[in-house]
Amino acid sequence: MTMVLEATTTVPLRHDQGGAVRVGQTRVTLDTVIYAWQQGNSAEEILEQYPALNLADIHAVLAWALRNPKIIATYMEDCASQEAQTIQQLEVNPEVQAFKTLLRERMNARGSG
Repeated sequence: MTMVLEATTTVPLRHDQGGAVRVGQTRVTLDTVIYAWQQGNSAEEILEQYPALNLADIHAVLAWALRNPKIIATYMEDCASQEAQTIQQLEVNPEVQAFKTLLRERMNARGSG
């Protein structure tokens, strides 16, 4: 019996219009899948958390990540840095601060009523 093997597999990753890396045709980002996996979730558990994905795509992404640890490490560091920068910008935004104050006032009003 002769088995024909495909030499390459396409990794189901794409950049969306905003520049985020998405898995397959979903809105689930690569960092979301990698973070879940780094937290000890199996591909099947990731699928349970993000049912828009499909199992084959999850396995393909994880296999690619295992083959490219430096790329993944850099990508995850960039994501963490970008998240920290966004949080910092939100913390000094007057509209966000006003909203947080309003929420605190409403929470306090409920607690005392």
